[in-house]
Amino acid sequence: MSVLEFLVRSGATLTAISLSACSPRATVDAGSTWIAPASPVASMQWTSDSQTLLYTDYEGDLSAVDLGSRSPRKLTEGVGAVHLVKTSSGDVVFFLRPVAGSVDEVTGSVDEYECVQTPLTGKVLGASRIVATAHAFSDIVVSAQGEAVAFLVEKGVMVVDVATGDSRVVAMDVAPVAFAPNASSLFGVMGPDYVVIERDGKATPAVEAASGQVQAVTRWDADFPREVIVPDSDLLDVATGEKRALLPGIQTNARSFAGVSGDALRPAAAYVWQEECLHYTHVGQPPIEVCGEPQATLHRIDLETQGARPVASMPEIRLLAVSPDGLQLATFNDDGHTLKPQIDLKGLPPL
Repeated sequence: MSVLEFLVRSGATLTAISLSACSPRATVDAGSTWIAPASPVASMQWTSDSQTLLYTDYEGDLSAVDLGSRSPRKLTEGVGAVHLVKTSSGDVVFFLRPVAGSVDEVTGSVDEYECVQTPLTGKVLGASRIVATAHAFSDIVVSAQGEAVAFLVEKGVMVVDVATGDSRVVAMDVAPVAFAPNASSLFGVMGPDYVVIERDGKATPAVEAASGQVQAVTRWDADFPREVIVPDSDLLDVATGEKRALLPGIQTNARSFAGVSGDALRPAAAYVWQEECLHYTHVGQPPIEVCGEPQATLHRIDLETQGARPVASMPEIRLLAVSPDGLQLATFNDDGHTLKPQIDLKGLPPL
């Protein structure tokens, strides 16, 4: 294991300190600085051609930066809950923005939002179109090819057909995990368990609550989920109830799942991080375990072959986005102490 040793002067006494991870492993670099300084980033997504990264900051600015460029361009401002999807006519961006006049000037609270659809044309956003307007929703779920959107309203989840504007309300208490491939049925929580809710309201049980929170669907059987990722980075076979670890022999934690890459309905790879506490050792004293800022190693798992390999390491996972082709990793890093907020870029080997 590599050991970082440095000296700390305390009064007239020099004390040797060693810093090491809890278990031996090779260090994998996190890439190189791409954008610095960067405003604190709220979300990051890649375009379908894996050539451009879109990202939003907490001020609501939506920006884009291309591979080979270090100069971001602002696309729009005052937006949130951004989702980028590939449609038959190209990449389309969905986002939320406050309805004009609905922001309380004293408290800053928003009474009403509109969900907006706008194409990404070349390097700019095209003409916007309002898909829906509703009270009190803070996020949206978009179907794989942008045919429909869903969001929480007072009486459940409203589902809107993007082309026609037709809507319906489904009796769910939380936003769905995903649309099924038919862009009509919803997969999400109803009562204690996960169900598939069809357009006519019929609910079919899918995953028991005892399996834990579903983090992603990795395989569909028609419009029914057949394989999902649950806490501790376990892959659950919905039909049999059997689980297997995405990282056999490596202990992860309940929040270790980092995302998938590939087609939205047929992910090619899953990404899981392994967090390790650090040991600070004063000479002549027992090591002190520090877990407040753990070292994180990101692993990529080929969902077809089940092969896994580490692809990056960093002081802590803040925010990351893997390109659809799986060859580019963008991370937002800000450790709050030594690093200025920045977006890093790392090329990944092919699957």
